[in-house]
Amino acid sequence: MNYQWSAVRDGMDVCDLNGDKIGSVGEVISRASVGTGAVTGSGTSASGNYIKVDTGFLGLGKDLYIPAEYISDIVGDRVLLNTTKDAVDSMGWDH
Repeated sequence: MNYQWSAVRDGMDVCDLNGDKIGSVGEVISRASVGTGAVTGSGTSASGNYIKVDTGFLGLGKDLYIPAEYISDIVGDRVLLNTTKDAVDSMGWDH
């Protein structure tokens, strides 16, 4: 992990490993909130941390719950993932 989890903030752009924008961070979900049922996605996070990503025009698309382990770095106001946009679509993170 090349970043500090505490550096992830609402509103940051979320991009795939090619730099293509997937959406924006809508919420940072830490281990403390996972036990409350805040995350219902099929992916699991070993750290218990997720980012809720708002997709689509003005964030009106589907919500994604991406495990922190898929974040490779934070550069400026961008969260970079270690996977492609196409792979994200098939991960089941929209449940």
